[in-house]
Amino acid sequence: MTVLVIDLPASLPEGTGFIEVQTTATSPLNASNVNDESIALEILPGTGTQATFDYKAFAGAGPQTSSLSDVEVLPHYLIKPDYVFTSSWPTYGAIEIKVTGTLTGATEAEYNNAMYIVLDDKDTNILSHLQMDWARNGNTTTINIVSSNGTLKSYQARVSMLFTKSGIIYSSPPTVTAKYFDINGLEVAGPVIKATRITN
Repeated sequence: MTVLVIDLPASLPEGTGFIEVQTTATSPLNASNVNDESIALEILPGTGTQATFDYKAFAGAGPQTSSLSDVEVLPHYLIKPDYVFTSSWPTYGAIEIKVTGTLTGATEAEYNNAMYIVLDDKDTNILSHLQMDWARNGNTTTINIVSSNGTLKSYQARVSMLFTKSGIIYSSPPTVTAKYFDINGLEVAGPVIKATRITN
């Protein structure tokens, strides 16, 4: 899901307007690009008031005032292969990713408690019967992505490594290695996987 927030100038003329989306982003499921359709909006007269983004955390709870900063992406490492579109994707039974590097900014216990590995959620993943688990052992974090029916695509090996405690970071870019296996457990060739730090 993408949340788009735009601070429009007060001098816009009243009437129908459009927000044009321009992006070079691509998706493995769409050969051209992501949804870049223009977004229509109606510009009303007068001056509005700032929304407080009230929400309820659970049923029966009173409203809580939120902030747009609550939906901002945390600094994280995006771990994925380079995307190159092809009309014929090889399939795998499993992909093992190892991320090795020295973490700084907290204690050893805090690293383990604050680390989260999140698999990107795509609606077609259900076709692959995806499962993921991970474990950290010393300076190496191993991420296993498995498809019980052997239909895993390389672009589905896209995960985010994030930390709930601020300030945790690798002292230098981590080394990433990947092994690909077919449905019979035999190692096969697959694309290189990289880790990129995302700060906003």
